[in-house]
Amino acid sequence: MVLFLPLFFKLVIVCEVILYLIVGAKFFVSKALLMKKEKFRNFIRGTTSTTPQAITTNAVTTIPTTEIVPTNETTMTTAAPACLDAPTCTNSCGVCMDVTSSGGTIQSRNFPDDYDGYGNGFGPLDCIFAIDVCPEKKIQLTFTQFVVESCCDTVTVFDGTLTGGTLLPPTTGYTIPSSSTTTSNKMTITFKTDGNNNALFPESLRPGKWQATFTVV
Repeated sequence: MVLFLPLFFKLVIVCEVILYLIVGAKFFVSKALLMKKEKFRNFIRGTTSTTPQAITTNAVTTIPTTEIVPTNETTMTTAAPACLDAPTCTNSCGVCMDVTSSGGTIQSRNFPDDYDGYGNGFGPLDCIFAIDVCPEKKIQLTFTQFVVESCCDTVTVFDGTLTGGTLLPPTTGYTIPSSSTTTSNKMTITFKTDGNNNALFPESLRPGKWQATFTVV
């Protein structure tokens, strides 16, 4: 019995050593598996993350930016409403009449009677007609009657105001002038007399008068 005791203790020691080796190996295997799982999780997080990761290049940190792709959308604009105002026609002596959105009529005072006296004299006339239409429009003037003393009375048509160009130079006589069209939305007409339709005015052409229509174009 005494002879078997040393052998027994040796077997116990060998078993303990084997047990320690098994436990140690199991510990290291578990540690390795845990590290692999952690690396795998980090890999999955890195590939599915939507937050841009910082990139370090030569000690300079840059953050990726998201590219903005232009679209084909167009901005809708609303056109300004068309001007629907009727023309304005003012005069210092004479008549503006039948004014509508499409035009109107101007004529000498006392029309269709004589605009001045025969020897009696009403005094010289200096009449101004001012026509104004929508900014994007123009004005066309057409005379329908024209009997103006040839020596001394005149009708003049201006493109715009009195300082604008002349569409019809000072005109007199008994022939209807040609039509005139402005380059803008304004027209001015002047009518000047000497104050007395004298003998130079043919009896057959009396009474002296004129009339014209203006049209918005």
